[in-house]
Amino acid sequence: MTDIEGRSILPLLKTDEPGRTTYAEHLDGGTSAPRVMLREGSLKIVYSEAYPVQLYNLADDPGEQVNLAGDKAWQADLARLIQRVLERWDLPALTRDVIVSQRARQMLRRSLSKGKVLDWEHYPNPMCDSTHQVRRGDEFPSVEQRGYLHYPK
Repeated sequence: MTDIEGRSILPLLKTDEPGRTTYAEHLDGGTSAPRVMLREGSLKIVYSEAYPVQLYNLADDPGEQVNLAGDKAWQADLARLIQRVLERWDLPALTRDVIVSQRARQMLRRSLSKGKVLDWEHYPNPMCDSTHQVRRGDEFPSVEQRGYLHYPK
């Protein structure tokens, strides 16, 4: 269990829920650094230490075409939302955690590629009677591997 219970955001596609704050994270490969999103009312901020900040007013711009982060009229809202982001996420620690996870997955991938390689592996699922067949050699897409966070080896 996490400190935040999940709820579907599907209803938000049709109408906003006043007072609701929505959080999201983009942590996988394919990104140069963790990106986080916070939506509060009609305002949405996308924040990262590696990318320019993005601020959108979804009431006026539901397609997120106009980034308001550089607009002087929105600086107070931008500062307030950045503060909320920094209170919610420790981005340097999140980056470290992602790198540790990537190192472990890379080590496991290298380890599993040694020795006798079988074309198919069988993974029984203890939760049900069915089983899964996994094609050996199916790896992460190259775009994900290229997006791994860089760290000293």
